[in-house]
Amino acid sequence: MLIHWLDGFPRAWAGGDTVQSKIRPVVPKRKCKQLMMGMFCIGLAACAARISLPPARELLEPEINSENTKFFIFRRENNQQLLEESPTPASIQTQGRTAAGAGRDEAMARLVLERVTLVLEKTGYCREGFFELFRENSRNGLMLRGECREAASPQDRQHFGEIIDVSSVTRSTPPARF
Repeated sequence: MLIHWLDGFPRAWAGGDTVQSKIRPVVPKRKCKQLMMGMFCIGLAACAARISLPPARELLEPEINSENTKFFIFRRENNQQLLEESPTPASIQTQGRTAAGAGRDEAMARLVLERVTLVLEKTGYCREGFFELFRENSRNGLMLRGECREAASPQDRQHFGEIIDVSSVTRSTPPARF
């Protein structure tokens, strides 16, 4: 069965006997909308996949109080020289409030949370997860304060007494064992 494109084509080509008087779209409007939405979503996902954290110095400041509650402060201190050399677009580094900017902000917040989770997992400081207590973003960096879900052990008190530079921690970094 052949599909006809223009008015006036004999319907016999498409299996009928009459002639249509209007141009008939090849793809129905509903299908066009679905196709456009699908392409939009794929494009949006492709853009979001390119967002990455700009280079920065990262520090983990552990704090264990007298009740053995483990707190921490995770700091990302943006280095202006590194930011200028970075291939990351400037629009991602700024905190825009447009619809696209808000999407980037959400993506960046998710990346920061993933980074903090990775750092805490690899250092062994919060072995059972953490609660985010406070977050502050600025042009010069980020500060996130949190509380570990588990109480401190004697080994934690011994091992986590100083500020730790965690800039070099990656997924391939072996977890700390002590």
